[in-house]
Formats: sequence, structure tokens, C-alpha cells
Amino acid sequence: MTSSVIKYFIPNKILAFKESRASKDIYLTFDDGPTPIVTEQLLSLLSKYNIKATFFMIGSNIEKHPEIAKSVVDNGHSIGNHSLTHKEFPSLSFKQQVIEVEQTNKLIDSLKAFNKKLFRVPRGKWTIFILFYCFISKIRAIHWSLDSNDYQKSSINSLINRLKNQPLKNGEIILFHDDHNLSIEILEVMIPIWLDANFKFRTLS
Repeated sequence: MTSSVIKYFIPNKILAFKESRASKDIYLTFDDGPTPIVTEQLLSLLSKYNIKATFFMIGSNIEKHPEIAKSVVDNGHSIGNHSLTHKEFPSLSFKQQVIEVEQTNKLIDSLKAFNKKLFRVPRGKWTIFILFYCFISKIRAIHWSLDSNDYQKSSINSLINRLKNQPLKNGEIILFHDDHNLSIEILEVMIPIWLDANFKFRTLS
């Protein structure tokens, strides 16, 4: 199911595209980590500005790099579930989809993360089955409202200019990735701009 379809037909309480627009809060989110060097450098950058974010982690990466995953928690950031193996959910049976979520939740629980359970499907490809499962399991399904496009690995200037030219709105959930350093290069430029515009950075809950 494409995001353009679900955005108009599924309520925000079932799948969140944005948070409240009542205040100038924005939400940085990072998919696909934790990864050596990149996640660690990203934590340093966020710490420099005293910013908190939400990291949607792949379970198999938590198993490979538990010390990095724990450092994300220790630095006060929220942790979200981004599946165990990052397979596209429409290609999996419902049972396989549930296993992907539940096994990763167990890994996240071992980190003693303080936030409630959050889930983002790989590549934004939601299924009705997993949305229903999240709803009845009290797992908050999270999409995004603004995509940084850092995964396209375009020129850094084009990615930055795109964000500069796209007005940021209250409650935006912004998608980045912490499996390569483009996110860091973009945010080194954009964080001061967004702070100057009086936006506050929050974690998802």
C-alpha cells in the first residue's frame, strides 16, 4: 500500500504522518541503524546542539552492534522498531511480519529504552495486516511527513537545497538514515537553520 493512499484513508491515530501542529515541534527520525561510525558521529552532532531524536533500528543491526544501540538509549534518544531483517512486508506472510516485529521488540526491550513501543515498516511499505496488528498490540505505527531523500545519495548540495526550499511545518516527522554519512552532512547545515527558525526538536512517544 503506497503512502499516498494510506495518508488519506487511514486515521493518524492508526498511522502517524505528523504530530500535533499546536507548537513549533519537529521530530528527527533515523532508519536502518545502528551502524559503526555513522550512528556514533550522529550522536555527537545531536549532542552538540542538545537535540533528541528517534532511531528506528533494524533488529539484526542491534544484534551486531549492541553497544552502539545502548549508547543511543544512554544519550536520551527514543528507539523504534524497524523490523528484524528489513525485508519488504508485502512480500511476507502475516505470521512472518509479526515475527519481524516481535523479535525486534525483544531486542529493544533488552536495551531498556524508556519510550513506548514504536514501529516503522521497511521502505514505508505498509500492509493492512501489520497496521491492524500494531493497533491491537498498542504499538504506535509511524510514517513520516518529510523525506530528506538522503538514501538517494544525490549530491549534498541538491539535497540541502531541496530542504531549504521546502517550508518546514509544525509537527513534521522527518526521515533520515544512519547507515551512511549523508544524513550528518545535511544536518550539519540544516539543524542551525531550523533552530534559527525557532523549531524545537522532540522525540516520538
